[in-house]
Amino acid sequence: VGTGSGMALACDLAIAAEHARLGEPEIRHGALSPFLMLPFLTHSRAAHEIYYTGDLVGADDLLRLGVVNRVVPAKDLMGAARALAERLAKVPPYALQMKKRSLRLAYDLMGATSAIRQHALADTLVIGANTPDQKRLLDILAKEGMRAFLEARDGPFKR
Repeated sequence: VGTGSGMALACDLAIAAEHARLGEPEIRHGALSPFLMLPFLTHSRAAHEIYYTGDLVGADDLLRLGVVNRVVPAKDLMGAARALAERLAKVPPYALQMKKRSLRLAYDLMGATSAIRQHALADTLVIGANTPDQKRLLDILAKEGMRAFLEARDGPFKR
């Protein structure tokens, strides 16, 4: 969730444990997610829903949406990661490096670099806006702590 989601989304390949959840809840406290990658990993409506609602998405849905490559039981996660790494290690390094460069160029041609830069600028503007909602939530965080902050932020979204 949050920064952890950004790190997972930045990876070329992702294996999730069955209990894993990914989310970008920053929107709920008047901020933007730090890293705009979902539009390049899944279809636009899924990206919009995840970014607009801040809802957490479970591992099976992440797999269905193409955000992760596979889902495994938690006890098998390291083994699955190792098996994938060993498989990749069999590929000639130069070919793998060139394929990675080609894919990065393709993302760039689709606008990934520009989108990420514009998103970072928008995030800076949103954070600096100091809206009443932002101030209220930051006051709760300062006076009552993280648990109260999360309840105030996420409470209205509970189903």
